Amino acid sequence: MNSEPIAKRRGLMARLEFPFHSLLVSAFPILSVFTMNTQEITLASLYRPLAVAVLGTAVLWMLLTVICRDIRKAAIAASTISLAFFSYGHIKNVLPHSMAWTVTPALLAALAVGFYILFRASASLNQATLRLNQFSVVLIAPALFTVISDGVLGPQFAAKSQLPSKGYSRTTWSPVEHKTSLSVAEASKLPDVYYIVLDAYGRADSLKEFYGFDNTPFIRQLEKRGFFVANKSPSNYDQTTLCLASALNMGYLDGPAIETTAKRGGVDARDMLDNSAVAEFLRKLDYKYVYVWTNGETTRVKTADVVLGNESKVSNLDAEAFSMTPLSDNPAVLRRTYDEARANLSYGFDNLDDPAEMKGRKFVLAHILAPHPPFVFGPNGEAVNSFSGQGEDASMLLRSMSRDEYRQGYIGQLQYVNRRVLEAIDSILAKSKRRPIIILQGDHGSRMSLDWDRLDKTDVREPFSILNAYLVPDSVRAKLYPKISPVNSFRILLSEKFGAALPTLPDQTFYSSVDNPGVFTEVTQQLARAWAN
Repeated sequence: MNSEPIAKRRGLMARLEFPFHSLLVSAFPILSVFTMNTQEITLASLYRPLAVAVLGTAVLWMLLTVICRDIRKAAIAASTISLAFFSYGHIKNVLPHSMAWTVTPALLAALAVGFYILFRASASLNQATLRLNQFSVVLIAPALFTVISDGVLGPQFAAKSQLPSKGYSRTTWSPVEHKTSLSVAEASKLPDVYYIVLDAYGRADSLKEFYGFDNTPFIRQLEKRGFFVANKSPSNYDQTTLCLASALNMGYLDGPAIETTAKRGGVDARDMLDNSAVAEFLRKLDYKYVYVWTNGETTRVKTADVVLGNESKVSNLDAEAFSMTPLSDNPAVLRRTYDEARANLSYGFDNLDDPAEMKGRKFVLAHILAPHPPFVFGPNGEAVNSFSGQGEDASMLLRSMSRDEYRQGYIGQLQYVNRRVLEAIDSILAKSKRRPIIILQGDHGSRMSLDWDRLDKTDVREPFSILNAYLVPDSVRAKLYPKISPVNSFRILLSEKFGAALPTLPDQTFYSSVDNPGVFTEVTQQLARAWAN
């Protein structure tokens, strides 16, 4: 009998039985977060947390090997600890806030029992190791494919499939050419255009109803400066990327491309921000595109001529990785997260008036990630560290804080935003050589009453009622109306002031869940009835 094939098989089995599964298991949570958030997390930000997770587990594995003198038992223990470590946040999120403290002792008790059984076992673990190795490979294979596709194949396909920069028509998802009738001489007299989006800024009546807060003094200050405030304005969607994509392309996102790909992170909606119809139209009139960014990869415009933003030292993936682990309860880690959020918001407000001093005409898009959570500022600009939320909102955030805490945090931050917005507007007006056009808008409303999974548990009045204010020439102001929604903001502006010919669309509102952002349910009539009652 030939012993050489048998020897080869034994050698192969020995290699397959080497316990490498702990390294792959530790990589899985990081890779999984990346694959589910490819539009929010860059490939470059993947390497650091992935290396920390894998190397940390490798060191743990080696230490356990020295202690128990069994490499396979040590690997199983290391895999178990890694899974428990990265499961902490998920388990905590499904429990009521009052029971969150039980997660750590429960996990420690389960690990203690498991290790007692594991280290007392006398049977060979070769077969168990082989199966765990196979399982770990199957576990991470889809995520690895996504990483490779995004990093290697992604740029090639993106170059071939980039959406045309002409805007998109409703339902058909086809390019629409938006032209201007203005002459070069007429265009040279046009003012700068500022589109300032305050994330999750609710309408005055919504703030009164759900928060008991009177925002009338701020509204009066806007009107004193010449703004028209649309006091019945609804948003078109309940998620920022969808809201901005719709507003900047002056249409609804009900094409088949959105419905199929938004489930994977809003791919087409994200591309619509980089290739928006409004920016393309104004560029034809020799406008420079300036973007003011306060964090969040989903709304980061990569095609702007000038980007003003505070580069965060903590990536979105770092923050997500922290939130899955017991580190999310570490005050020092959380304080750093909130310090970063404060720095980003402060940078945005501090630099809103910078474009006024730049040469030439500018279209300024500013996305200010407030009063949206995390609530990091009090009403007078004082630092707030609530140690919960970390940027989550709606039903997700209410897992870690009470409604009273949400109300207090939201209104405190809104009062700070009000002061900074008025200061920025006054500075823009003072520095501008020609009176600018300013659209000040909430993308969606506050979302304390939004359930991310179920429309029937959502009070539609709150998430779909927005601040919507316009500082525009009289010809544009005459066309505005109390119930105008963002989809018509630039249709009216460009038609009345910039020589376009764009009819207004029906003002419609759509709900979509966080897991299926491109599957829309129209709630226009439901919203109207809710406010009427």
